Amino acid sequence: MLFLQRVIAGFYSKYFYYSLPWITLTIGISLFTFGLVGDFPKDSLWKELLTGLGKTIIAGGILTLLLKSMQIMGIVKEELSKIISDPNYIKNRNDLEEYWDTVTCVLFENKFPAINNLITKNIKRVYLPTKEIHYYENTLEILDIELIDSTLDIVKIVHKSSFTIIPSSIPYNSVYPYKIEIKGTQSCKPTFDLNYIKINDELIKLKDDDISRIEDGYNLVVGFNLEIKGSHSQYLIEHQITRTFPLEECSLLSFKNNNIHHNYRTHLFFRNLKLDFYEAGIIGKFKTVYETSTVIEKEFIGLLYKGQGFILSLEKK
Repeated sequence: MLFLQRVIAGFYSKYFYYSLPWITLTIGISLFTFGLVGDFPKDSLWKELLTGLGKTIIAGGILTLLLKSMQIMGIVKEELSKIISDPNYIKNRNDLEEYWDTVTCVLFENKFPAINNLITKNIKRVYLPTKEIHYYENTLEILDIELIDSTLDIVKIVHKSSFTIIPSSIPYNSVYPYKIEIKGTQSCKPTFDLNYIKINDELIKLKDDDISRIEDGYNLVVGFNLEIKGSHSQYLIEHQITRTFPLEECSLLSFKNNNIHHNYRTHLFFRNLKLDFYEAGIIGKFKTVYETSTVIEKEFIGLLYKGQGFILSLEKK
């Protein structure tokens, strides 16, 4: 009984399943050979019966082998595809950049072979954050813009800014750089005041020596570096800056990003001035949330990359 159970189990084993085509082919060849060379009576039908049966089994065995080979090749191909597309396999490739270039060219169907290299290079440089250690989330810019002196045409801006830095890894150690050049004239020198700056609601006190002020002719160049480090998963940055400048020298204000921003909102309040809003190099459009003769609220849902943002045009009413 135990022997019979083992025999039955053997029939259902995967080894028997994979060997079955070869077993069938062997039986077919044996029957065919025996039918040809076997010693049978002259009028016996066994010779014809065995050779015919052998031919049939051989043909069936060959067909089974072919089908099994095709099935195995399909399985192997499927498994290889899984391995090749596995992120861990791709990550360990030594030719990853060349591989990415090839895939990118296939995606746009190699339509422009003369500029393929430029396309892939610009995509990597501008849109792939391979060297970035963070991005900015939910940026809010509030600008209160007012013409405070209609004789000298002096403009004052109170600029509140807030955004959340999302680091790519923890612990995080980086510097938030701020730099601005404010143009002036002989009759109107620009001014700059850092009203406050916070990290995760904690007020940061910068000394005068921490803020560089360089007078370049009538212009003023101001900058500071805010060190940010820790083990937080995000850092909320808030600051307010007040500056004044002559309208004739700063009628165009540019707000372009130095980092990747995800979701961006700006509130613009302006008095005694006409203001126009222009998008600068973005993919998509800012949505107008609210607009009157003295207030504009704009919103961008998506990604703003380096060098993208908006420009404000100021004109005296």
